[in-house]
Amino acid sequence: MKISLLGPLEVRADDGATVELGGIRLRTLLIRLALDPDRTVTHDTLVDAVWGERPPSNAANALQQLVSRLRRVGVPVHGEAAGYRLGVPKEDIDVFSGGEWRGPALADVAEADFAQPYLARLREQRAEARERSLENAGDISALEELVAQHPLRERPVYLLMRALWRQGRQAEALAAFERHRELLADQLGADPSPALRELHVAVLREAAPRQPMALTSFVGRDDDLARVRELLRRGRLVTLTGPGGSGKTRLAKEAALALPEVWLVELAPLTDPDEIAQAILPALGVRERGLLSGADRSSADARERLIAALTHRSGLLILDNCEHLLEEAARLADAVLFACPGITVLTTSREPLAITGEAVYPVQPLAEEAAVRLLVDRATASRPDVELDAGLMVRLCRALDGMPLAIELAAARLRTMTLPTLVSRLDERFRVLTGGSRTALPRHQTLGAVVDWSWELLSPAEREVWCRLAVCRGGCTLEAATAICGRDVLDELSALVDKSLVRLDRDRYQMLETIREYGLLRLDDPEPAQRAHAEYFAALAERAEPHLRDGEQLAWLGVLRADHDNLQVALRRAIALGAGDLAHRMVAALGWYWWLSGARAEGGWLASEALDLPSDVPPSTRAIAYALGALNLVDGHGELARAKTWLDRSAELAAGVPAVHPVLKLVAPIRMLAGPAWNLGMVDRMLPVFDALFADGDAWVAAVARSFHAHALLNFGRDREVAVRNFEDALGLFRRLGDRWGVSLALEALATVEAQDGRFRRSAEHAEEAVDMLTELGTAEDLFQLRMRLAQAQWLLGRRADSVATLGLAEREADRLGLPMAIASVQLGRAMMARMEGDVAEAWYRLDRVDAVLAASDAFAPQLRAIVDGARGLTAALDGDLRRAREAHTVALEHALSSMDSPVIGMVMVGCADLALREGNPELAATMLGAADHLNGAVDHSIVDRPRIEQAVGRAIGPDAYAAAYRRGQATTVDSVGELLAIGAAAS
Repeated sequence: MKISLLGPLEVRADDGATVELGGIRLRTLLIRLALDPDRTVTHDTLVDAVWGERPPSNAANALQQLVSRLRRVGVPVHGEAAGYRLGVPKEDIDVFSGGEWRGPALADVAEADFAQPYLARLREQRAEARERSLENAGDISALEELVAQHPLRERPVYLLMRALWRQGRQAEALAAFERHRELLADQLGADPSPALRELHVAVLREAAPRQPMALTSFVGRDDDLARVRELLRRGRLVTLTGPGGSGKTRLAKEAALALPEVWLVELAPLTDPDEIAQAILPALGVRERGLLSGADRSSADARERLIAALTHRSGLLILDNCEHLLEEAARLADAVLFACPGITVLTTSREPLAITGEAVYPVQPLAEEAAVRLLVDRATASRPDVELDAGLMVRLCRALDGMPLAIELAAARLRTMTLPTLVSRLDERFRVLTGGSRTALPRHQTLGAVVDWSWELLSPAEREVWCRLAVCRGGCTLEAATAICGRDVLDELSALVDKSLVRLDRDRYQMLETIREYGLLRLDDPEPAQRAHAEYFAALAERAEPHLRDGEQLAWLGVLRADHDNLQVALRRAIALGAGDLAHRMVAALGWYWWLSGARAEGGWLASEALDLPSDVPPSTRAIAYALGALNLVDGHGELARAKTWLDRSAELAAGVPAVHPVLKLVAPIRMLAGPAWNLGMVDRMLPVFDALFADGDAWVAAVARSFHAHALLNFGRDREVAVRNFEDALGLFRRLGDRWGVSLALEALATVEAQDGRFRRSAEHAEEAVDMLTELGTAEDLFQLRMRLAQAQWLLGRRADSVATLGLAEREADRLGLPMAIASVQLGRAMMARMEGDVAEAWYRLDRVDAVLAASDAFAPQLRAIVDGARGLTAALDGDLRRAREAHTVALEHALSSMDSPVIGMVMVGCADLALREGNPELAATMLGAADHLNGAVDHSIVDRPRIEQAVGRAIGPDAYAAAYRRGQATTVDSVGELLAIGAAAS
């Protein structure tokens, strides 16, 4: 959905159809929500916006009716505890995406009080946009109109003065300055800025700028421009460095605008260092004659003549593209600066001059937003009817590293091909990105020629290092570079950094993607470098793996995350090369890292590919690979059957060999957990297996065994005190080890138990600490579930605002992850909150979203399906539809019983008790509460509906009858629980 506010309100559906919105109040509500997208706007704020000082007596209901009308036409408005939230991304609302102005902003509500701050900001943005559009235009009338519209803004005056000056209209430029100076003094008591005063002085000197005006807009370099100009004010030698095509020359020219005397000298065509001084002389506009006396003229070389010409002059000398004549350019600049005190030198080069007094400013690639703006600007200028898709433009600009020249070449290509076609052919970038401006230097007319220029300036050793390191993804450390190249390459790396081909970021050497692709093309035989790369990163993963479960966990996770791309590429190459031994080693070494870092889906897929290869590694290594691969396969893809096969294979391989990895000691009980179905007999066999590991010499194994043992007890409603003790013991072991994952695992379990026992504050404390632990680890896949646990505890404590905020964080994480399980769980939490607040419409809306996710897959656990159907039953009952409620509770109980999960069965039975109460059978409701508590092993105080139902039943039948019915429920078993629901159906 697209919402346009830069003019009369306009709403379009995803298919482009106009969404009709009748009535000013409905339009006002949507506008107010759209001004704060994806944020909760409180009820009071919305009522004030829609009705002002005269709200209706039933304002909350009236507001909800307007919201319902918006939903009916497809506008995604979500109810929150404190208000409502518009579920439209910022980029789909024109005031945030920089959309086209169609008239006065917020036209429908321009007089409303709430709109005034937004209008002021939008008018400022529009003025800035207009100024940018006229930055390099010579349209005097448009600039005069802009000054008249914004007489106190300085930028329009600056642009007007500069345009007048360039056209030789000096008197008018000076008059514009005087008018502005007087206006500032009269109305603000202020003086013009230093930049405007500097331009005023230049105009007074009647020195028009010598460089030609640029024919295209200057995009995305405002901060760079300010910093370079500041460097030029503070010093006399500035060098702009960066790879070819990064925009050094254009930035140098823009920095020189408005300076009184500028000489631009292009050195790229020169081949002889001695030609530099001779090339500068014509740029100064002077001839050889008259510089020196006749006697001196015959013996003076070009450098002496140049210095003589500059000795008594002031201005900026720009030496563009110095890299191929670096030594002579450095000597000449040094001599000029020493002998000519009025001269400042600005050079562009792929590496610094490296002389005293030089200020080096690296010109970085454009930021993503600026890169996209440049692409749009150049593409539409080249072909006005070009079709541009925002997502594809971002992909293109990222692939081209935000390099201005590459983006301009891509924009030129859009004259002859569509954007999707161009993006699909980026792996052919050096063939496709050609056809630059005919007036540009030859080496700027194709992307390949740009990089060829850098290649030709390198030594053979530097070229070799460039090519071999191109096999890396995401950069590498010096240690990795040494291993891949087979020797110490610090000198070559330093040279490549100096030449702007490699960037040093902390301890990592990074290449732009275009530079990396070029290196791969130049690599004659890639296999030796690829094998060295894979061997190094396999060894790195093996070195890190044991520390992922101890106090060095965060440090080693950081190491592996920094090289995540390299690790994955190394494994893919091993698979592609059929190197089974290396592939199996890497799965064994990376399996737990995938789990901890949240790369479970990718890890499961890679494990599938790798474990199909034959291998001669030791059986223990293969056993580890199968076991860890199975964990990632289940969580990342839900492939339980295949994972069980892998676990069986792991157990076979591990039989009779030392358990060199802790996971091998846990394979047997994990296989039981992955069995076809839970049953009491299986649990009775499983518990002793876990129990036997409590005293294992590996504290991590003992802690995991205690946790699993405790979960099994709770799932079957048995030995609750023993389970809690095991969780506490596991927590202590994990804390001593320093394993944050293990600590969060135990804390989450304890948070659940504490909530069930009614200790909500303690539950919240455990959940908060667990969130902190997982936040440190960065395991977002598990973090959303912990946030939901925390939100529940906060709700039970009465901290409703905190609960809503926490669930909002969980929702954003779930949406970012895109995992169906996460999205469904968070939407279920939203539905439960809405129902507890009495917002039935919002609860149904959220449950419908859950159903849409569940319908897309059959991989969801029966526990989740049971809870969802139970929530539908409770919502239908609140809505007065008891038939629908009974159908939902019946399905919920079927799912719960199939899961054999006692707490879930108990939760569903509480919902069934709610239904029995509403159907006029409070005695059956009491029996169901007794059954729920018995099956769960204790009263579950975390079920928010239970106190309400219990109190209502007690009032209806009295304490004695309640106690008797409750005791009857305590005799219920898993096999007989369905009979209670059948009794209710017969009675109704």
